[in-house]
Amino acid sequence: MIDRAEEILRQAVAGMSPEPTLERIGALPVSPCIARDDNGLDDRLQVTLAWSATTSGWTP
Repeated sequence: MIDRAEEILRQAVAGMSPEPTLERIGALPVSPCIARDDNGLDDRLQVTLAWSATTSGWTP
């Protein structure tokens, strides 16, 4: 699942000019999934990741 999230992010920045360099800057703690369908047992987990996107020579 984490690989899929990173793939989507890389596809999004591939169209930017100049294309930024992505660096994963860590993961926040894993916690139980908050999108429960019912009140039953749920073995899904929620993971939050963060990336830094930097470009050289970019000016606003």
